[in-house]
Amino acid sequence: QVRIVHHQANRGYGGALRSGFANATKEWIFYTDGDAQYDPREMAVLWERRAPGVDFVNGYKISRSDPFHRILIGRLYHNTVKLLFGLRVRDVDCDFRLMRRAIFDRVTLTKNSGVICLEMMTKIQQAGFAITEAPVHHYHRAYGKSQFFNFPRIARTAADVMTRNPICVQDTALAAEALKIFNERNIDDLIVVNAKHEPVGLVDLQDL
Repeated sequence: QVRIVHHQANRGYGGALRSGFANATKEWIFYTDGDAQYDPREMAVLWERRAPGVDFVNGYKISRSDPFHRILIGRLYHNTVKLLFGLRVRDVDCDFRLMRRAIFDRVTLTKNSGVICLEMMTKIQQAGFAITEAPVHHYHRAYGKSQFFNFPRIARTAADVMTRNPICVQDTALAAEALKIFNERNIDDLIVVNAKHEPVGLVDLQDL
């Protein structure tokens, strides 16, 4: 049975995912994008990785089928957020995932932008859920166009990561290295928060 969830106004990528998760009724949730960058038949690869102690199966791209500049920006973003937030997954932004619905009894997502992927992976890891990974193929986008790979959108994404409802930075020593990368991207300030998501300081990147 297919149920359609309507939004009166466009709530963004994150808003769409949050509505989908909130309306799910079965034990397991699978999601992927509808632009044909992934083959839904490969959900079977994720399904095989389920086990009694596994809560989340994260896909990771075997090889990224994007233009060179997108690959470069994607790697910069991926390595920066992994450093900032202590993420242990191979691919933060592979939108091909299988997870237990019960995760969202303990994890609350708030982002409406594409930053929800970073928020989700960070909060799920910090909550102690067991994550495993599976390789999947990535293909050229067949429908639509990317809403991320332009400089204004990247700047807004960086601001979204660091300001509204900040995600906990695990290690401020490691974060100092990542701050230099943000400095190169002309992002002026970074909010540092503790494990309770409480602000503990504001870092001026110009001081690094």
